[in-house]
This record gives sequence, C-alpha cells and structure tokens, in this order.
Amino acid sequence: MSKDTTANKEEFKNFVGCKTDPKTDADAREKIIGARIALLLKAPFFGNLATRLEIVNADAWCGTAATDGRKFYYNSEFIKTIWVYIKGIKARAFSTFIF
Repeated sequence: MSKDTTANKEEFKNFVGCKTDPKTDADAREKIIGARIALLLKAPFFGNLATRLEIVNADAWCGTAATDGRKFYYNSEFIKTIWVYIKGIKARAFSTFIF
C-alpha cells in the first residue's frame, strides 16, 4: 500500500464537536454549492439529486459529511481540509497530464 493514502494522512482527523467559525462555515458552504454545480454539468442526473438536498452544518455531531436522503450534513473543518487535499490531487494530475 502506498504511503500517500488517506488513511495515513494526519489532516483527516475527527472534527466532531469543533466550534463553528462563521467564516469557515460560509467558505465550506460555498465550496459545497460549487461542487454541486460542477456535478450538474458533469453528471446531470446525480447533480440534480444533489441540488435537492438541503445543506446543513453538523459540526456538533458529524466528523465528516453525511446524508439521510433529504439533507446533506457536513463538518466545515472537514470540508476545508478535504478541499485542500482534492486541490493537491487535481494539481498533480494536471501536471502529470501536461508533462
């Protein structure tokens, strides 16, 4: 197994019970909305399903993200952390594609 797996990343810690920062929450909500729009363009069926979910901050009890089919629950610190990780993957994939 590669040393670069998500299981080995210390950034992906348990964020349950973290205090909600309004700026971080607004940023996370903006990223989620942007991701839903991108999903609408890439996979319209799943994007349509995703846009019907109500976005709910669940910093108090959810360590990552979850859904019950009606609402999308998220932890703002987790979204912030995973976004940095995803951007790194995209940058590496893009540089591999170019060079």
